[in-house]
Amino acid sequence: FVDEYSGNLDDLRDAVRTIVECAAEERASEDISTGRIMLGICGTSVEECIGCLKSWVTNLDLPRGLLHGADVAGVPIDTATFGRAFIKYNTGGAMSWKELRESGKGFDALWIP
Repeated sequence: FVDEYSGNLDDLRDAVRTIVECAAEERASEDISTGRIMLGICGTSVEECIGCLKSWVTNLDLPRGLLHGADVAGVPIDTATFGRAFIKYNTGGAMSWKELRESGKGFDALWIP
């Protein structure tokens, strides 16, 4: 939680921006398994976490993806009573179904870059 962080937020922002820039250069290469960015976002509610995730993704120009676990069969889950939450964001290693088939790795390609 940012209000409890005792370090220098500007240094933290600069470090994250540097990592994101390096990862973007790697993702621009032909090897889609490189350039992975993983963020862990904690908050007092799911809504707070999602708002934070949207802010980071937008401000750092990170790839947008699906939010897994936020619905059941396409129907959004009511998260109002969940309390504290954690969201894991991951950019790297994502393949299209076509790329997955062409890789010959099967579903292991989803988990093993």
